[in-house]
Amino acid sequence: MKNTRTQLSFFVLVLLIAAVLTCTACGPRYNPTAANITSRTELGEGSKTITFLAVDGDNNAAMFTVHTDAEYLRGALEPLGLISGYESRYGLTVETVNGVKADFNTGGAYWALYEGDTYANYGADGLAIADGGCYSFVYTVYVAEG
Repeated sequence: MKNTRTQLSFFVLVLLIAAVLTCTACGPRYNPTAANITSRTELGEGSKTITFLAVDGDNNAAMFTVHTDAEYLRGALEPLGLISGYESRYGLTVETVNGVKADFNTGGAYWALYEGDTYANYGADGLAIADGGCYSFVYTVYVAEG
């Protein structure tokens, strides 16, 4: 009886560890170096320098080196005309990036925001930028599973 309980406890522990490891790796990822860079532009003024990629639906990217004093991504990109959208109760809902519009209502398209290669935990309003950071808006089409 004691041996069975020990084996069961060990099995449950292994399952919990596997679940934790799986969840830490389950967020959407994007490799910015996989994009086909079609243009490079330097914009803005400020003490921080970030790299911004606007990646279209064909994985073609316009790369921007942005100089800014902004604290958040929206403040760095919106004044330069790189992003636009509408205000929601959650902040800016980005509809257009580098002149390309994503319309969720007609095609399920939206702009996914990445910090480095990881899906961002915040929107453009709440994503604090770091000097030397890399940020991407990637044109994404939602496909329902099932």
